[in-house]
Amino acid sequence: MEITILSDVYAGLIPQLTQELLAEYGFAALLQKEDVQILFDTGLTGDVLLHNASKLGVELKPDYIVISHGHRDHTGGLKKVLEVARAPIVVHPDAFDSKFARINGVLREIGIPFKKDQLGVPVITTRLPLELVDGVYFSGEIPREWGPSHSGLVYRLDPEKGIVQDLVKDDAALYVKTPKGLVVITGCGHAGVENVVEYGLKVTNSSNLRALIGGLHLLGANEERIREVAKYLASKSPELVIPTHCTGQIAQYVLMKELGDSYRQGGPGVRCSF
Repeated sequence: MEITILSDVYAGLIPQLTQELLAEYGFAALLQKEDVQILFDTGLTGDVLLHNASKLGVELKPDYIVISHGHRDHTGGLKKVLEVARAPIVVHPDAFDSKFARINGVLREIGIPFKKDQLGVPVITTRLPLELVDGVYFSGEIPREWGPSHSGLVYRLDPEKGIVQDLVKDDAALYVKTPKGLVVITGCGHAGVENVVEYGLKVTNSSNLRALIGGLHLLGANEERIREVAKYLASKSPELVIPTHCTGQIAQYVLMKELGDSYRQGGPGVRCSF
């Protein structure tokens, strides 16, 4: 099994320069397991994902497109991706709700910029875990039982109450059960890293965390929370942690110091095999 990051917020490694890879405020990763391909998120524009895939020699032929949650930096590229690679979309049912963020005191739309019926492919919605292929699961809605969530100043449109705070219950992950433990791919990790990991262990009946790849939404978190997450992950003794996207530079540094050799810098073009 191989996982390749196709879109990320930061491209600061020499191979990313020599391969002419691009970055954007978004995230997308491709999971290849034998002859099955799963695209996890599509980035902000789709342009960066498709450019990087071409530069990396990756032929996009997804069997599924999994959406981590309904924010534009993970879904804005959906239509452009579907122009070259059509596949069923798997997503939490709340992902298509109208979503907003408070930016400089102003509410701005940050939701999926397309209606479900505009996509032209089957859209599979579920709150429950769904096994896509042998050992690979869409998490569905992640319970918040093991630690705090990271929703931030985001809001949604409630049909009865109007604009209310959004707990981002549509935040979902991809879980892969391997002989050496659980591999997790997360978009932003709004559900909170402890919840994401512990639910994955439960869903896959795994005894240990092998790897975690994706955003941890620690951008803007206080130092206490960042260190709490770092110590939690270190306590799981993972083989690999690649924090991406919205993890934030301060958290990257703390995680690097706490995790030691299991920490690896992310970015477009980063590949890992299991």
